[in-house]
Amino acid sequence: MNYFFENVWIIEIILLILIITVSTIYFKSKESSKWQKLAQILDKIWIKLCLIALGAFWVEIIFASYMLIREFK
Repeated sequence: MNYFFENVWIIEIILLILIITVSTIYFKSKESSKWQKLAQILDKIWIKLCLIALGAFWVEIIFASYMLIREFK
């Protein structure tokens, strides 16, 4: 579990790159339909990754709360 917390910056960089990529593809999708199809596919992937990141955030909150409660008992 500590490995995840120590290397969470890698996940943040990947998500930042994904945000930039999706934004660029949406901008180009106004020009052609092939970019629009790619943008729709990436949109589905983006939603799933956001849900995974949200789940990881809640796991981190619960784990940190558990550690604080256990430490101060």
